[in-house]
Amino acid sequence: MTEVALAGSDEKGAFTFELAADKDRDLRSELFRLAVAKGWGLLELRRDAQTLEDVFRDLTRADEIHDRRLGGKATEEAESTPKAAAGMES
Repeated sequence: MTEVALAGSDEKGAFTFELAADKDRDLRSELFRLAVAKGWGLLELRRDAQTLEDVFRDLTRADEIHDRRLGGKATEEAESTPKAAAGMES
């Protein structure tokens, strides 16, 4: 199974795609032939494998960012909530 995702683009109109396939399958030659057949310009084509450590780091980093955002929102909400002044009169 192969998955394709648009990973970004630049101001010159170049697009970056990420493809995920079985680790035993190298798609570079197939992609090159497709690019030639379609007349697409190809700036870079490389194989990048993720280790189990990479996956763990990405997952824990996402959790850390999520926790920070929740912490930030909770702090902002607490600061913006009016507090009752006990025992103080004007």
